[in-house]
Amino acid sequence: MSKMAKAGIYSLLKEHALEATCFLLIFGLFFSRAILSISLPIMLLIAINSFYHHQKINPIKLKHYFFIGLYILICLSIWNTTDKVTWLNILFKNSFLWVLPLVFIFAKKPGEATIQRLVSFFGFCGVLCISIDLVWILSHQQIYKEIIAKSGSITSVLGPYHTELGLLYSIAFTALWMSLLNQKEPIKKRIIIALLILFLMGLIIIAQRFTLISLLLSGLFFIGRELIITKNYKYLGYALLLFLAAIIVYQKVPAIKQKVIYTKNDIISLVENQNPNYLSISQRWAANKCAIEVIKNNVFIGVAPADLKHEMDEQYALNSYWLIPQNRVFIHNQYLYFLASYGVILSVFIFIGGLIILFKEITHNIKFLAFIIPIILHMFTDNTMERQISGISVVFLLLLFTNFKIKTLSER
Repeated sequence: MSKMAKAGIYSLLKEHALEATCFLLIFGLFFSRAILSISLPIMLLIAINSFYHHQKINPIKLKHYFFIGLYILICLSIWNTTDKVTWLNILFKNSFLWVLPLVFIFAKKPGEATIQRLVSFFGFCGVLCISIDLVWILSHQQIYKEIIAKSGSITSVLGPYHTELGLLYSIAFTALWMSLLNQKEPIKKRIIIALLILFLMGLIIIAQRFTLISLLLSGLFFIGRELIITKNYKYLGYALLLFLAAIIVYQKVPAIKQKVIYTKNDIISLVENQNPNYLSISQRWAANKCAIEVIKNNVFIGVAPADLKHEMDEQYALNSYWLIPQNRVFIHNQYLYFLASYGVILSVFIFIGGLIILFKEITHNIKFLAFIIPIILHMFTDNTMERQISGISVVFLLLLFTNFKIKTLSER
């Protein structure tokens, strides 16, 4: 191979090194924690090398400070914790909070075409992941029927745990939709539409409750917004069609019907203060009540993230909330997690900072609310930022995907 050819290959690899590792990270989110973990230090090395050669950084924004600040809070919580081993584990697991911001500060800023490819790839990975699960369902129909009869969740063949997967699918579906909005070529548009239909069918068949609710709420919001702004009453027709489609899916798809019935019974049990054991929403509600008691006992400074589980176990020992030991789950609410870990004062600053960042992204382009609605909802149902996959998804999305320019009808 000639020196010129080698130089060309080296230049190509150097130019697209960050993009390649971003593809690797997205693939790891859906299919491999090992690949996900490996991609982060590689991205950081690429960013450091880029800074070394160009000696300049990208503009530092509030969101960069915000995520690094969250990591500093974890570091500083050592003074308030008794469990140093768990603290070190949390410190390592949450390293993405400082790694990803530094990557996008030091590395060469990705171009619009690069971001568009990454957004599309995120959506494609979602379709691939759910397609693999659909193949499994077709080859294990009896097991699938038994799971559905018990209103259980379908465990993904290669994907992560279903609570994290719910957020990934929400982002992936929205990413595909935004890729469709930006696509000009008719053939590629048809391919994306086909992928969206396959994706939606998969979400319905596996009854991915969180994703379907997120997409439904996002759809209703944007239909309502267009109705108010344009005063065009055809959007009422769209809302009616969406409502009728939901009824038909409920009537015709056993997995959805069972999930709705299970959810309704779970909520009734919660409202009537019945036994919460083996009921998903009721158990989470009990965990949240337990966390609130911990907050009340540590209002100002919290208990530190590393000690939170121990404090909740002690509270469960005082009041089990009718839960048997194996059903005493950890807190499933990011907002309560912050309040319990850092106290009310610091948490208020965290919430204000988060709201300012989200408001900035929404005012930049209202369509990004389709990404943000699932994030806000997920944080009500899980400790999103404390899980590696969902946490990285949120940080990666807010640092990179929000730079994705969605063309309006007038720009096409």
